[in-house]
Amino acid sequence: MTKFEALKEFQLDDAFDEADLIDLYEEKIFEFKQYFLTKTPIFKLFESKISKLEKVGNAYNILTNIKVEFNETRLEFKSSQTEILANYLDFQEEKNRIKTKISNSKNAFELVSRVKNLLELEKINAQDWCSEVKIDANILVSKEPNPMEILEGIKIYNQNGGQNFDQLKKLENNPPEILIQEMKRLSLLFKKY
Repeated sequence: MTKFEALKEFQLDDAFDEADLIDLYEEKIFEFKQYFLTKTPIFKLFESKISKLEKVGNAYNILTNIKVEFNETRLEFKSSQTEILANYLDFQEEKNRIKTKISNSKNAFELVSRVKNLLELEKINAQDWCSEVKIDANILVSKEPNPMEILEGIKIYNQNGGQNFDQLKKLENNPPEILIQEMKRLSLLFKKY
């Protein structure tokens, strides 16, 4: 990226004020955070935003002559792939931890790294739920259900004798509709997006 391209990224000219650059950079970082914290993590859409965020980070580095980088530790989350309830609680706990880190990110590269961890976590979770059930045309991957409703569905399923993903995927023990819909949504997300 050239200095001209970096200036264009922030819509500045050669005589820019550094305070203006800092304000614009912080504003852009805030907007990206809002996007990543409020939208359903869909890999292809988030990867496009990540690419734009990296451009903002590179432009800022060029204009400030400061090389800002960040390497978040890799995601350590491991799925139990057995008991649905414990797995879902662990997933939600890790997701909240990552979202807090996203919210606290100070620069573009820190934010990129943490969003990649969020995507990896979502991929692991979707893989656990992924099944061969017929996916309806009306399933929207971008519409996440309320986590409390999923949790309630899991508890009802446990009371019916359903404990693990294998049982859910075979539709054993009369799983609640919300779990079937979530299984379909996450299967579609994992396979196509």
